[in-house]
Amino acid sequence: MHSSVGRRRVRARCLRSILMSLCLMATMHVYAAEIPFFVGSCPFGPFPPSKGIYRGSLDAETGKLGPLTLAAAVTNPAFLALSHDGHFLYAALNQSKACLAAFRIEAGGRLRLLNRVSFMNAAIHPGGSLHLSCDSTGKQILAAWWQGPVAAFSTAADGSIASQASYYVFKGSGPAIYQETAHPHSIYPDPSNRFVYVCDLGSDVIGVFNFDSQTGALMPKLPFARLAPGSGPRHLAFGSDGRFVYVNNQMGLSVSVFARNPSTGTLTLLQTISTFPPGTAPPLNTNTSEIACHPSGRWLYVATRGPDSAIVVYAIKSDGLLEWVEAHPAEVKIPHNFAIDPSGQWLIAGGGDDHRIVVLRIDPATGRLATTGQEASINTPSCIVFPVAR
Repeated sequence: MHSSVGRRRVRARCLRSILMSLCLMATMHVYAAEIPFFVGSCPFGPFPPSKGIYRGSLDAETGKLGPLTLAAAVTNPAFLALSHDGHFLYAALNQSKACLAAFRIEAGGRLRLLNRVSFMNAAIHPGGSLHLSCDSTGKQILAAWWQGPVAAFSTAADGSIASQASYYVFKGSGPAIYQETAHPHSIYPDPSNRFVYVCDLGSDVIGVFNFDSQTGALMPKLPFARLAPGSGPRHLAFGSDGRFVYVNNQMGLSVSVFARNPSTGTLTLLQTISTFPPGTAPPLNTNTSEIACHPSGRWLYVATRGPDSAIVVYAIKSDGLLEWVEAHPAEVKIPHNFAIDPSGQWLIAGGGDDHRIVVLRIDPATGRLATTGQEASINTPSCIVFPVAR
């Protein structure tokens, strides 16, 4: 009896795996052969100033890269965000004063500058802007600054940035490098557009806010979710159904898994797992940079930067917890950022120190990565964005 139950369970698991693979392959054919993407280029070190934002294309069937062309000449676009309707692109400019720029995407991927705005409290909190995202309505742009504040900016009907709608300052510190004060590193609306989450690398917290997409109001839900001292939460990714949140810890060289209450937005820590295989000591001068969930919801990817930069792959189990799968060489030097194309077949990583982007293939059955040989040169790629899958 027990053996028959076991066989049924094995058959059920196999059937689920086959169905997931078929669904993923069906999804792949929805996308056109050529998928556009944009690349921000911003030097984080002793490199020449960037020329601006570039447009590229990826063949969804072969992974072949099209030529990179300059879409907009703008100084040091560190992070980019595309509106959900695909009509507008927003850039956080890493300059002496916190600044955002809005662009309309025109024929051929050219970017027409609509306007630039400065953070109204820049005199109190100087420093370049760092990260931004768009809410699902297109009415608000969310931005985080390394110096402590986060803010929401309302947009006008033409996609330009109209006004600063709200403002919140993080405070605190931690025991590790980069933790002398609060350093909000990233900001994201949740899939329901009711809550906003902020990774504060400086004080080891994930800020949770009630969010009004009509007004842009950000209302903190205290106390914030807390991580182990010295972790340095940098970026986060939502699981496919929004019930789990995954955070890569820059100095902690780990990923923290939180259960998310969809009604209240609150986070409960479930797991913290290393970016290195169990029992392996991480090398010195290594940290994590970017994180992304596969469109299928089956795998999670995290970039490590150091002597052996890699893209780490985890399997996401049914309970939301992670299982380490592999660390594939990033094939670029110091990957600041990477992105997965909407079809889920390809991952593009950007090397901040060797000025290249490369394409890796994602195995549709295992999530593992493979070399394609596709690469292109670009000065200090800092952010890669694909259109939002719809």
